[in-house]
Amino acid sequence: DEVVFVVETHKKDKLDNRNAIVETAGLNAVIIDVETYAIQNMVRLMRGEAFVTGTYVVADCSATVLRLLAYRHGELLYTRETPIGGINLTNDIAHNLGVSFEEAEKIKFQKSDLNENAETYDMVVKGFLNNYITEFMRAFAYFVSATSVGDVDEVILTGGVASLPGLQAALTKALSEDTDILIKNKPSIARPLEEMNK
Repeated sequence: DEVVFVVETHKKDKLDNRNAIVETAGLNAVIIDVETYAIQNMVRLMRGEAFVTGTYVVADCSATVLRLLAYRHGELLYTRETPIGGINLTNDIAHNLGVSFEEAEKIKFQKSDLNENAETYDMVVKGFLNNYITEFMRAFAYFVSATSVGDVDEVILTGGVASLPGLQAALTKALSEDTDILIKNKPSIARPLEEMNK
């Protein structure tokens, strides 16, 4: 009889609308969590007390957007969205390899059954990674210019695109070469459930 839901909005009227839908179904909403706060709670879980004393940048690498969220001393400091995501890579694979969207989605991370298309696949992924890193660095530059942050403890990647082979290494390289901001730790991929077992 109780339900937990996550919404992508801070607007009270939209939260109230969703809560009304839950109540109409005869349920009670016990937790209403906005996505940015869910991400904030994830980083707090992963980094513990360090989260409330440091600065963390989260790149939420979803299917449709790259969302940059910066937290300083445990509070949301900055957010920016760029319309690029895993669906762009899927479309590029489908177009360049001449396969359906569904087939492209299957091979996106597995790189299976490519045979003579392996070189084309690698070229497509490399092009996507270059564009993705460019968009990340643009959003990161806006963050740096809009805030007074002098250093960042860590950049944390989350979402489906975060596990794309080569992304973490390319981002590490770009951050070390293309910004004057000190980033104390290499970018990492969020694995909050692993942290729970420690």
